[in-house]
Amino acid sequence: MGYGWCLEKKTSVAVPLVLHFFTGYTSIVMLNSTQTLLVDLLPSQGSSVTACNNFIRCSLAAVLVSVVDIADKSLGPGWAFVLFGGLCVLVAPLLYVVVRIGPRCRQKRLAQ
Repeated sequence: MGYGWCLEKKTSVAVPLVLHFFTGYTSIVMLNSTQTLLVDLLPSQGSSVTACNNFIRCSLAAVLVSVVDIADKSLGPGWAFVLFGGLCVLVAPLLYVVVRIGPRCRQKRLAQ
């Protein structure tokens, strides 16, 4: 959200760069955690799981890239990024679901 408002207010380039660092770190942590969980749940199908995960992730990214331009033109960068940030906050509880369900799924798989 801060990135959108930095663009809207035309701040120094240093502020968006610092925000890029935190956004990149958070994205990599989520991607690596998700990928590790998926491979851990289905270790015999690691390449298939990785391919499906990348396909879905890249497809959703392509859709989001086209939506960002529309939202930016209609709402402005500040409010467009508030909208996208709000969507991220809404789906954040799903990470908790993964943390709760993941170990149980692994124990079930190992018990079989």
